[in-house]
Amino acid sequence: MCLRAICHYEFCGEQPYSYILYFCVDVNKGKCKSIHTVTYPVQDICPECYMLDDPRISEGFNPASLKAFEERWKFELAHFEELNALEGIDGIFARAEEYKRERVKEGERESLLVFCSELNRDVIRHLERLVNERLLTYTWSNVLNGRGQEISRERRLTILQVKAMPEMGKLRNAINAGAPWVTTVVTDPALLKEYCVICKMEPLSSKTTVQLPCSHMYHEECLKLCVETLTCPYCRSKEARGTEPKLAVPTVGPITDWLFAIHPFDRRDLRRPSPTWEENEALTDIYNDARDKAFKLSEPLGPLYRKLSGIRQRTELLERKIEPSFFDVVRKNSHNLSEAQVGRIRHAQGHNEERSVEVDHYGRKHFEAIGKVNQFDYTDFIRRNNVYQEWIYAKYLDSDEKKKQVSGKTLDALYAPLEFLPSEDVSELASLRIDEEEVVRTFYEAVDQWRVAIYARQTAEEDWTIYFGENEDEF
Repeated sequence: MCLRAICHYEFCGEQPYSYILYFCVDVNKGKCKSIHTVTYPVQDICPECYMLDDPRISEGFNPASLKAFEERWKFELAHFEELNALEGIDGIFARAEEYKRERVKEGERESLLVFCSELNRDVIRHLERLVNERLLTYTWSNVLNGRGQEISRERRLTILQVKAMPEMGKLRNAINAGAPWVTTVVTDPALLKEYCVICKMEPLSSKTTVQLPCSHMYHEECLKLCVETLTCPYCRSKEARGTEPKLAVPTVGPITDWLFAIHPFDRRDLRRPSPTWEENEALTDIYNDARDKAFKLSEPLGPLYRKLSGIRQRTELLERKIEPSFFDVVRKNSHNLSEAQVGRIRHAQGHNEERSVEVDHYGRKHFEAIGKVNQFDYTDFIRRNNVYQEWIYAKYLDSDEKKKQVSGKTLDALYAPLEFLPSEDVSELASLRIDEEEVVRTFYEAVDQWRVAIYARQTAEEDWTIYFGENEDEF
């Protein structure tokens, strides 16, 4: 993760880690036969400085970049403590390390690409969200609070490795490239007269040729180079690949934190002994309590949202009432304002209107997302996606709300000395902004409490369905 504005890095595949050969300034540190050049934006990774206790003290650090970085992550950092219990973070790292021990040779466990194969679609999406919602905020909440030394080298490497999956263009590998090809070598000369349709350069007889279950034949070498397709290059038959590898998970014993943290989707498929009566009662009680608490905490959200919408509507109506009065005076030239002053007021009006439109849009989207999260009639992945969407809309809304508050106060300050505007309207507008700010704070405090309860409900539901399946009527 580099705090420089834009950096151009060159990586090579040397162990123990794909490292930077040069950065920002032209300082060569050696060359490698396989060079990969990448441009990363401000919030992304730079192994050299990321491995420090505080990357802000690294060579070449640009202090101006810190403001942009903190702006990028401020919402996550503000909510990190309430949503990310330490045991959840420990579970994530434990699962990642367990996976490396099970699937990766000892000398290769620090490679950048250890998580770039043998993972299915659901898992990679889940891991990508874990990076953005938890692991990076875990790192920077510690760094920015002077606790960077508490993050071990192993954990820093794990974060970089998990983050590398989409950023190094390995999504295709993560979906299914680890599965073996199902082929048979072709020896019949009568079948080798045609040209390989992949390379289109040489006949099949010129090299070792293999046949897929769909009967299409290719040079074995060409087929291996065609992994981007994940299927038969000609007909896209999925039969060309064997069974997708599964993450290794224990089939007996207690449920571990890392199993939920990294691979929650297949937990109910594991072989488990039937629960005792006490375990049955405990799991059911925990789930029912979590569900009831989430429902109870969701009840104030509707009234608060409607109250907030009402204040915003009154504010908008009052702004529309004041603006014609201002423009009427300007049109008649019956004022003592300079062109620059008029320009500033018009600019402030336009800027405030833009912010209001954005807040209204994301406010509706956010409240709709809250409603979807409260529903149960979705699959696992859609439920998790709804939770993620609520978080994203809340993040956008938080940023736009703050910008709107600033633009509104700026406009009020410009209106205040204008004696030709109705003083009672200007005063009421300023009062409405204070009311809106207070209700916004109350609403988001309620949303934060509800969100924590939703996470608890989600965990309780996962634990329950391991033993009893997805039929909610059984609760």
